Order: sequence, then structure tokens, then C-alpha cells
Amino acid sequence: MNIFKRKGSPYYYYKFMISGKEYKASTKRKDQAGAKRVMMAEYNKVMDIRQHGEKPEITLRDACALTVASVQRRTKESYQYNMNKMLGLTKAFHGRWSLDPDRPLSSLTDDDVDDLRMARQEEGMTANTINGELRFLKRVNNLCKKRYKVNPDLEFKLERGFVKCRVLSDLEEEAILQGLNAKASEGNAAYQKAADLFVYLIDTGVRLNEAILVEWADIDMENRVIDNFNHKTKKSVFVPISDRLYDVLKRLSEQPKPFVSMDRAVKNLRNVIRENCPSSARVLAEKGTATIHSCRDTYATRMLNKGMRLEEVSHLLGHATVTQTQKYAKFANLPTADKAREILNAA
Repeated sequence: MNIFKRKGSPYYYYKFMISGKEYKASTKRKDQAGAKRVMMAEYNKVMDIRQHGEKPEITLRDACALTVASVQRRTKESYQYNMNKMLGLTKAFHGRWSLDPDRPLSSLTDDDVDDLRMARQEEGMTANTINGELRFLKRVNNLCKKRYKVNPDLEFKLERGFVKCRVLSDLEEEAILQGLNAKASEGNAAYQKAADLFVYLIDTGVRLNEAILVEWADIDMENRVIDNFNHKTKKSVFVPISDRLYDVLKRLSEQPKPFVSMDRAVKNLRNVIRENCPSSARVLAEKGTATIHSCRDTYATRMLNKGMRLEEVSHLLGHATVTQTQKYAKFANLPTADKAREILNAA
């Protein structure tokens, strides 16, 4: 057991062995006495865990940072935003209700969760926005519970919000394609990729990451089906290839994958959908804004509008149970409404 300094660092480092395993890290202390105290605290912490199974504490700041680091891309951005808001770490959230970032994660209680919920309600946030913050905090708690002390009795009761289901109309779909193709005709390859991706998404109903990760081995051009792997349910489902999607895939067949280097294309697609799908305040409150995921909502509702049973649509979407498909159930009643209209008009 000893402390030492590394070349170029002002801090002391500690090193000790327990049961053949070496523990070494910075004490973040410049004075020798303070560094020794840090080393002994770390040594005792490891010994407590080994002898008594006691887990170390972790602050909310560090626990949230671990959770943010565990994800990528848009999820990472969302988690970072929730972390900053919940802990009041940026100027934008100063003066608003927040948790002390330096308190232990294990000290959180149901009262803290309720205080967060009520504070956000008073700030005028929607139920879905509040739920996003609560889900993040639940994720933090679940991710850390194997290695650190947490409150195992915490409950994260979610607010009842609207079930997002923003369907694109035929006119909106046409406007999106026209916008993408207009840019593509100017020689912008990223817009051409975006147009191809849009057709793939709206004609298969798959999620964005499933489309981007698809391989040629998953696509049977002869039988016109795609063996789509659902990354949420870990299920593999055959989805049909429409005529226009067949033409797109045939044109892309010389590429190593259908979709390659898609970051710019995805960004372009998001922008064009946003520009061509304005929503009134009522639609925003009830259904949310149009996004790339709206392609999946549109696919599901079109299948139901054409008479496909809810169970069949659930299978195509790769849902684990038909309960997950229930948000589209109201569209299954459209044929019934058509029959009623025919009766009324004939009377």
C-alpha cells in the first residue's frame, strides 16, 4: 500500500493489493497527508464490500453521468438534457426546482420523486415531458443498483399523458417526397438517401435503427419480403416489399448495404418532415409533432384502414403483445363507420 506521483501530474496516486487484485487511482489531492487519508478510505471501502457485501455510495451527479455515458446519439442528448434540468447544472435551469447533485443516490425517497413531479406540473410541463424526466431517473437508479447503494423501494409512478400517434396524410407524404426529390435532383446525395429511407420506412413500418442496420442478406428480392429484426422485442418478422420500395432497393443493389453513412440523410429527413407537416395546437396536444417515427404510425393505420386485423398489424410491427398495438385500435373501426355511412345515405 503506497502513494506516488506520476510525471506531469500535481496529484498523488494510491496503489494497494487485496486478494491479488490491484487497486490504483488518483487521490485528487496534492498534499501527502490528504492523499493518505483518501487511500485509506478507498481501502476500507473495498474491504467493507468484500467482507460485508456493502456497496459504495455514488452521488446523483456521478450516477447521472454514468447513465448518460451508457447511451448514444439522440438518447444521449435527451439524457444529458434531463440530467442538466433535474440537477440544475446549466444556466437555463438555474432558479428552477432541482435535486442537489452532490447528495447520495441512495438518499432519494418517494417524496423527492413526488416533489419533482409537482414542481414540473407547476412549471406548466406536459405529462409526457415529466414522464421523460422520471424515466431517466428510474434508469439511473436501475443502472447503478448492481454496483452502488440505491433506495430499492423507490417508485416511479408516471403521469398519464397522451399516447403519441401522429399519422401522415397522403398530402403530407407527397409533400415530403417532393421536398426530398427536389433537393436530390440538384445533385445532393444526402437528400437522395433521405428520400430512399423515407420510402423504406413508410412502406415497411420498421423503426429507424432497424432500417439503417438492414443488410442485403435480410432482403429477399425474389419473394419481395424483408426479414426485419426488431431490436426491442428481439423478434424477427417478415415484412412485404412494395412495388416502389422494390424499385428503390433495386437501384441501391450495388451498394454494400442498402443504407450507408446516413447521419446527414437522417437529419435532412427530420427537417423536411418538420417543414411539410405543420400541426395546430390541438393536434400537437393530442398527437404530438410529426417525426420520423410517424412513418411507423402511418404504416400501421393504413394497414388497419384497409381491413387488416389488429393482431396481424401487431405481428408486422414486431410487437411482443397485441396490447402494444392498442393505440391504433380506433382506426380498426373505420370500416364500421364506412358501413354506417352507406346505411345512412341509402335511407
